[in-house]
Amino acid sequence: MLGSGKWKPQEDGSYFIDCDPTGIEYLFDYLRTGKTNSMKDLNYALKVKLQDHFDYFMIPLPTSVSWPTPAQKPPNDPGDLKRVYSLLEISRPGKPRGQSDFWSSDYCSPIFILDGKTIKIDDRLKTFQAWVLGKDPNRKSFSVRIKHRINHLLSALNHNLCIGYTIPDTTSRFNTIGNNPTARSYLLYSFWPHDGKVTQSERNNTLLDYVPDMMKIIRENGNYFTVHVFLDKNERTISFGVNDKFYGIAYKIADDIDIDMTPLYPSIYVGCADADTKVESITLLE
Repeated sequence: MLGSGKWKPQEDGSYFIDCDPTGIEYLFDYLRTGKTNSMKDLNYALKVKLQDHFDYFMIPLPTSVSWPTPAQKPPNDPGDLKRVYSLLEISRPGKPRGQSDFWSSDYCSPIFILDGKTIKIDDRLKTFQAWVLGKDPNRKSFSVRIKHRINHLLSALNHNLCIGYTIPDTTSRFNTIGNNPTARSYLLYSFWPHDGKVTQSERNNTLLDYVPDMMKIIRENGNYFTVHVFLDKNERTISFGVNDKFYGIAYKIADDIDIDMTPLYPSIYVGCADADTKVESITLLE
């Protein structure tokens, strides 16, 4: 490993390696002993981090460990994406529009512009669907502040904003500009007529009331509102809060999901049908 030439010794002969120490002890244990016993019972997040370490140090993954299979990254420039890039006059299709430490440029619609903690929306298209997923799966919670131009019920027509967690289908590409029927999503709907609703389950799209009068809450708070999302892996539940109020459990994660080995990504969906874009920006809160 050190003979690859990638790292140079310091004056005292030691090596300084700049990397995240999370899980690194399992790699070093493997290099010392050649055994993988300590890796086999790690949870999903640690195995993903360990995969990154193996890649960084240019060491082949040991085949005796069952490694998570990540969802395939969206192709750089397929079918409808060409049309979107053309309409947005993007000259370099497939390149991320901005950077973020939280949101993934690999799972981000070209309609979204990443600006650190903030997602901005290119408002030149009047009809679109747009997704973005977070970089780190199984995060216990996250909160986003939405800036919008929704002032009455009619202004929310043909527009939707959903926030929650998504499990991409590992056997197919994740579509950042459309529907993902084989993915499992646990989302809170924000705007009328579905405002304050959640689906009956990740496999049943029947909408159920969850946050009463959410449009009223949104209108009474000016041009901003905040959504808080909570994942409890031990109880296998997903809950939401809006502004300063917690609304309790919205979803119970299905028993057929191995929650320790399955990535649940923070996710945002914005849909607009022949209307002016009403969501201006979505900002991650600490």
